[in-house]
Amino acid sequence: MQPALVIAALALATIMMSSHMELGSAGRERARNLGEYANSLLQAALNDSSTDPALAQAFLVLTLFELCPHPGHSPQRANDHVLFLDRLIRSQQLTFVDADDPEVSRFAPKAVPIVQDRRMYDPPKKCSCPRSPLDDPVAHALLPSWASVPPWEPSWNPAEVEKEECRRLCWSALSIISCQSVTSSAFDKDPPDFFLSDPANFTILFPGEVSLRAHPMDDAAVLPKESVWALHCRSMLLWNSCIRQKNEGLGEKEKAEFAIEAWRESQAIQDSLEIHVCSSNTVLSHSCREYLYNTRMYITTEFRRLQGVDQSVGGLNSQRHAGDWLAYQRTVAKRVQSSVFESSGRSLARHPLQLGWFTTQVSICLHLWDHDRSMTEALEVAKMFLLPVDTLTTMFPCQAMEMIRDRLHEHLTKACMYSGLTAPAPPSTSPIQPPYHSIHM
Repeated sequence: MQPALVIAALALATIMMSSHMELGSAGRERARNLGEYANSLLQAALNDSSTDPALAQAFLVLTLFELCPHPGHSPQRANDHVLFLDRLIRSQQLTFVDADDPEVSRFAPKAVPIVQDRRMYDPPKKCSCPRSPLDDPVAHALLPSWASVPPWEPSWNPAEVEKEECRRLCWSALSIISCQSVTSSAFDKDPPDFFLSDPANFTILFPGEVSLRAHPMDDAAVLPKESVWALHCRSMLLWNSCIRQKNEGLGEKEKAEFAIEAWRESQAIQDSLEIHVCSSNTVLSHSCREYLYNTRMYITTEFRRLQGVDQSVGGLNSQRHAGDWLAYQRTVAKRVQSSVFESSGRSLARHPLQLGWFTTQVSICLHLWDHDRSMTEALEVAKMFLLPVDTLTTMFPCQAMEMIRDRLHEHLTKACMYSGLTAPAPPSTSPIQPPYHSIHM
């Protein structure tokens, strides 16, 4: 095993246990030291010109750590790690491991990533997906929202296991990059030109696809390319293709055709997702739906631009689709709020990585209101998401993230005052305040 993978995993596990409720500042400092050690081990391995895929696995875990609020965190440092992970996967050509497989999905450059070999069949009203390896009471108690992973075949030989590891590594890396592109868009920045953000660079099977297609299925079964894991991957590919197309040099007619095809694919993914009762309330399902909502808002924006509508008047996105997004996010925010108050913040105590996602939601809400000041619902949803932002920045003190929180708080306060709404409570009044009893190391 690559030593850096072990150390990076220890760094990530340590920061997850280092809120004020557990290991505290001593744990956060230890996590930073472990992260630096993992970085040094990876650099030494790279200097030896190693091309072991385990290096990419280790760097993926380390990148997740760098995205968390820790004493050495900075947005630039985190972005540098994401960029390097992207380059490392590209240099090892891991997204082409299934190039010789006749059933692998292939996507044309500058085109909507549509699964071309989808067969006509009558979809079932609900899925008959195989039982997840984590689908048991213990797993649900420990990982209630992640207890849904693709199966592994016990009959696989080491080469087959390594190939599946490469597939899941690449799709996991795409998940990180997709989150980064959403964040960039939310903060009015152009995302970097990632290799993994281009669907044409994927000639690789979806997670669990090999296992699912190896077992006989009746005519009513969900196809492997429409498993919940495949749909999540397809929603990420679709989102990234939409973000990229504005820089692809397409003409106006081509952009209009792209928008129509992207809309159809988003609906096809949505329809297939509705079948999956196996994961209706998991992070995977929520993430998939969010990419679809974001994609539709982006497509609507493109339609308005192509039709010559002045986007500075009447809203950046159509009120209908922005309203759909806000309605969905309100249900998510309510669940988070209830969880925070009911557990005095303990439900977030081991989820520092979610801080970036919460700040992104606040920023998107403010972005919607900035372009349509009649959309006060966006401010109400932003206030709801500000609670977990305040809670996590209190639990995991980090100067860089506190600066982002303060900017969002100031922006939201001014917007609420302009709209005659109650301003959000100052960060210092967060219901979750230190000090807590810390476990000393």
